[in-house]
Amino acid sequence: MVAKKYRRTTIELDVNLYKRVKALAVEKDMTLREIISEALEEKLAQEEEENDAMNSDFLRENPLTKKIVRTMETFISRDAAILLFIKKCESRNYDPYTITREMVTEEFLSSLCNGIRHLSDVDNTECLKALKAAVGGF
Repeated sequence: MVAKKYRRTTIELDVNLYKRVKALAVEKDMTLREIISEALEEKLAQEEEENDAMNSDFLRENPLTKKIVRTMETFISRDAAILLFIKKCESRNYDPYTITREMVTEEFLSSLCNGIRHLSDVDNTECLKALKAAVGGF
């Protein structure tokens, strides 16, 4: 069994919320960290579920968008890939739902790779090569 790693952090809670959470921890024979971690896990799972529904609609709309985002997912998470793709489209006044092959220039793909590089250790050359292949080259 792999031991969990923890990162220490400080949070400020409303006094009444703290009392309620502490009472719940005592009632359930759990630590405050376990209660807070469980609540955060549940909240993140709920958010991911909502995002997955939205993301699948987004990717279903345009096959080109789907190819680009799926390729980006080989380097970063789906949510990060979609958010980065949307931001790069918006910065060029492109509608990410209706982006066409003519809009997808090497400069656009390079800007995606620059964003990916900030989120992972991927080499820009490798990223650009993969994205070019996904859209059919130049």
